[in-house]
Amino acid sequence: MCAISTGVLDSLRAWFALSGPIREAIHRLKYEDRPRLAAPLVELGLALRCVPGGVVVPVPLGPERLRSRGYNQAEVVARRIASARGRACLPGLFRTRETEAQVGRGGEDRRRAMHGAFAWRAQGSGHIPDEIVVVDDVVTTGATLMECALAARAAGVRRVHGLAIALG
Repeated sequence: MCAISTGVLDSLRAWFALSGPIREAIHRLKYEDRPRLAAPLVELGLALRCVPGGVVVPVPLGPERLRSRGYNQAEVVARRIASARGRACLPGLFRTRETEAQVGRGGEDRRRAMHGAFAWRAQGSGHIPDEIVVVDDVVTTGATLMECALAARAAGVRRVHGLAIALG
């Protein structure tokens, strides 16, 4: 497991390196309509690694990408983690705008592209959890998870952890 310090997140963890069979499985999960691959990835990650405390929140996709893909791979992974750990999975974050794919971009380009791309939407009673775990499939520079953390903190979440299957 890789733990990264970001200053914005209370912790940022990735279970695996993005290589070999993990890379192939994530690619199929994300781009080849294989949401069932989330189950073995999460089971393997949970068997070997820990998950920070808190309500589980997936990184949201923009509406266009969600329509073209048919599902949000981060949400599929987040729901599996929440179910396995007996936690709530809350779709508290949403995209304020579509963003371009981050693949192939450097750190500064990723930060600029993701700046202000997320906001928190209160669910049901409007209750804001004290602590959340924001889940994505891959973390590269941390720009997406850090922007999610900023949006959650602006809404009143006190502790925000980032978790990804792999570090790319």
